[in-house]
Amino acid sequence: MIKFVAKYPNFENTYTITLYFKKILVGGSSACHLKINDKTIPNKALLIINDKDGCLAEGLNETIFQVNQKKIVGTKMLYKGDIINLGETSLKIEDIDPSKAFEDLNREKKYEDFYRTYEEYESILNALEKEVYLSS
Repeated sequence: MIKFVAKYPNFENTYTITLYFKKILVGGSSACHLKINDKTIPNKALLIINDKDGCLAEGLNETIFQVNQKKIVGTKMLYKGDIINLGETSLKIEDIDPSKAFEDLNREKKYEDFYRTYEEYESILNALEKEVYLSS
C-alpha cells in the first residue's frame, strides 16, 4: 500500500490517493493505476514497485522525474515524506506499507479476456471508458 497526497495543475485542492498494488503504473493513459491529466507526461511515465525490499520509482520511456526537487533519470528509492514531481503534478508520499500491497489485477488482460468471451459488450465498455475520460 502506498498513500499519496496529489496536487494537480489548475486545481486548488489536494487529493489523497491510496493504492494497494505492488506495482503502480503512473501516467496519462487510462490503463494506468494512477492516471494524471498532464499533457507534459507520457501515457506510461513511472512505475512504482512497492515490496519487502522497499519502494522504488522507475522512469519509463526515458521519462525524467524529480524526487525532492532532484532530477532523476532511471530509478530512485522512495521514502515516506518524499515528493515526486511529474510534469506539473506533485505526489507526496504519506505512507508506505508493503505488507498491505497485493499483486496487480492486470486490467488490460482482464479487458482482453472479457472482450473475447463477451464480444457484444466491447462497444459498450469502450463508450463508458470514453465517457469517464471526458468527465475527468
